[in-house]
Amino acid sequence: MDEPRNETAPSSRMRTLLADDIGAPIEGTIVSAATVTVAGAHAEHTSGVFLAWAVVLVVYWLTHVYLHALRDQLRHQADPLHRRLARHVGLQAGVLLGGVPVILAYLLAVALGASGSTAIYLCLSWTILQLGVGVLLASLSAGLSVRRATGEAFMAGLLGLFLVAAKALLH
Repeated sequence: MDEPRNETAPSSRMRTLLADDIGAPIEGTIVSAATVTVAGAHAEHTSGVFLAWAVVLVVYWLTHVYLHALRDQLRHQADPLHRRLARHVGLQAGVLLGGVPVILAYLLAVALGASGSTAIYLCLSWTILQLGVGVLLASLSAGLSVRRATGEAFMAGLLGLFLVAAKALLH
């Protein structure tokens, strides 16, 4: 039985960083995996899956940037739009960073000779691992006990399993 950790141990700055940043890479991972899953059901070539992934992820990232800039405006920050957008371009890069390993897993599987369907299943396996480990590490860094962090990681992995079910229905 694990001992509960002192949940006030991390600095408030660390908690703020985790709270602000953990969502973006997770969203990038999930959006990328969903895109690869759906595109893989319809694209005839790997290049079609890659192009769909790139377009969806970049549009999703730009949407993230814009919505955070809009949020700043609604919080009465007087900076003009171009400054707010510029501030969030880098801050929301986690969306892109979360999505890149997903497509790399797919491309690696294809390069190693996997069929399109098998490559998607391998990509989704990687996605589940990426989500689970990422959330586990973030949860532990935020001061959660091992037990609670494992529960959080399990829930993240369920999102990946949902995509596996979607792939089975689509193909």
